Amino acid sequence: MSDYQKLAEEMMKQQMAQASEMMALQQQAVAAALKAAGMPDATHQAQAMMAQGMAMRNAMLQNPALQDQLAQQQAAMAAMLGSTATDSDAEEEDEWSSDVAPELSPSDRFALSLSAILFELNGSSHVWLEGDTPRKPWLRVECEQVLSGSWGVSSIKDLKDTVQWLETEGHGERFESLHNALESVGGDRDAAFEAVAAASGDELDSEACADLRRQLELISTAMDTVPHLLAWDLGRAVALLRWAAGAGLLTPAESWRRIRAIAPRVQAAFGSWHALADNYLLGLRFWNGDEEMADECLESIRSLLDATNAESPWNTVAWTTAL
Repeated sequence: MSDYQKLAEEMMKQQMAQASEMMALQQQAVAAALKAAGMPDATHQAQAMMAQGMAMRNAMLQNPALQDQLAQQQAAMAAMLGSTATDSDAEEEDEWSSDVAPELSPSDRFALSLSAILFELNGSSHVWLEGDTPRKPWLRVECEQVLSGSWGVSSIKDLKDTVQWLETEGHGERFESLHNALESVGGDRDAAFEAVAAASGDELDSEACADLRRQLELISTAMDTVPHLLAWDLGRAVALLRWAAGAGLLTPAESWRRIRAIAPRVQAAFGSWHALADNYLLGLRFWNGDEEMADECLESIRSLLDATNAESPWNTVAWTTAL
């Protein structure tokens, strides 16, 4: 879906939302009129009348002919927006497309590449701090949406709290705790489950029990790997700091300062990009048992590790780069 199609779809959604708000106001007005006329239970009567109207509206929206008409309107709107942009902004678009990414030092390229998996998944640039040229007007909105929609970050305080959590605790804290619990009972998952459940002090519901067993099983298959999730937690911290620069929550200078401080910790914890990728995928699976999500992540990792992929930052900067 093109940017103009996305914009047209969003505009249609806004129109629908505005229509719903208008109907709510109409309901209040009808209730007031019925009450003034002396009708008993005016609010209930107004709700019933508006509900009937909504039912008729929904039935109309389900009509295939009307759906086709709305789809045609959305397509026409997208075409109009695209045409307008082509006519009025062609020169500016060319200017954006010809933007040259800044020349980064090897150490900065290494630091950015710690978040490469997420940026590969999102189809973003590996050479721009913000994921694309910051002069594109929609980049700020995209970064704001990622931060607020996926992370609940909408302020500098939210950002600092979340990055601090990733740097000091993250999902790695629970991973290490369960790893230690398994080690203490010789890798016996059932014994570890009983010990962790008892130590929690609360009765675990069925979902929590299933999740605990899933996590213990995952850790038991990775007992010979590092007992932490630094690639998963700190790689996402770097991504957050990059999106924060794109959203205007941080200046580029502040974003770079924080990213550069993270890089040595990750480099010291692993010996290669491959090892970092394995740990990142382990963290994803530990956090979420969704194998479809894990498969998408694995596809991006394979692309980044492909020696023939000239676009992969992992092929252009050595793991042993001096920081």
